[in-house]
Amino acid sequence: MILEAARVCDLAELARIANEDPDNPFRYSMPDRGDPLQYWTGSKFDPTILSVLFSLPATLHTFKDTQNGQVIEEFYVWPSAAGPSPSDADWTAAEAL
Repeated sequence: MILEAARVCDLAELARIANEDPDNPFRYSMPDRGDPLQYWTGSKFDPTILSVLFSLPATLHTFKDTQNGQVIEEFYVWPSAAGPSPSDADWTAAEAL
C-alpha cells in the first residue's frame, strides 16, 4: 500500500496512510511531526525519492530510558543504513540512493 502510493507519487494517499493513527503521529523528517503532505508539497522535496526510499530495507529504532531501560519510543527508519547499527548489507542497499 505505501510502496504503491510512493511509486505513483500519490502524496495525498501517503499522507492519508501516515495519518491513520492519531495516537502515533508520523514523522516525515526528524524531528518533525504533523502533516506530511504540507511538508512534501511545500518544500523542495522530490517525491520520486519516496519510491526508492520505501523499497529499501527499514529498521526499527528504539529509544529507551537510560535509567530504567523502559521503551520511550519506537519507530521505523528508512533506509536501514540510517539506523543505529547498520550492517554492510544495509549500506549496500542504501547505495541505490
